[in-house]
Amino acid sequence: MDPERFLAGLAARLGRSAGAPPAPRDGCGVPERHRTHPLRAAGPGARRACFGAALRRAGGNLQECADAAALEQALREHLAAGGGPAVCDATAALAGLRLEWLVGEGLATPPSPGDAATWRARCAAAALGITLPALGVAETGTLVHALGPDRARLTSLLPRHHVAVLRESCLVPQLGDAFAALHGAPEALPSATVLVTGPSRTSDIENDATIGVHGPAAVTVLLLLDAP
Repeated sequence: MDPERFLAGLAARLGRSAGAPPAPRDGCGVPERHRTHPLRAAGPGARRACFGAALRRAGGNLQECADAAALEQALREHLAAGGGPAVCDATAALAGLRLEWLVGEGLATPPSPGDAATWRARCAAAALGITLPALGVAETGTLVHALGPDRARLTSLLPRHHVAVLRESCLVPQLGDAFAALHGAPEALPSATVLVTGPSRTSDIENDATIGVHGPAAVTVLLLLDAP
């Protein structure tokens, strides 16, 4: 393969010209445009719309649920259409969302200490993984998972379809706001933080994208709207 031709094709896919110098940086740290982003002054409706648009651009889907009953119905529909077993993180947040029935049906069972292999096998065999992210980033459509004993990384990673249940009140304007929110409670810092933006997307050096190789092939967010 001709190296010059290869690099020219790669540059064209990136929207650049071969041999162009790197874009200059006029400063370090957080750009001023982030501090003055319109989302900071926008209302909940604008944040919700921005989150949905960004999520769809990343290949994900957004379903808005007006109340807890609508949320339960949407979740049961996904479970019925899943085509296989499902797993769900068992957290205290389930009660606040009226989703305790997931525990009763045996879906929400946190991994027992020292028995991570059993949970790994359940997640690997699951068609649907249900999670409760801590936050959502409106600008990028990103889900922020704060992990711990009852919120495992594998729940969103191994099943083919990742369904996230998120409250509208948990939407923050930008990624920096999410880190600030997590840092604001140092006594309850998660063991790890995972950021999920759409389904798993992998590209080789020529930018040929493949979906679902290193994670779920589909991501759906069920957004529980705040009461009017």
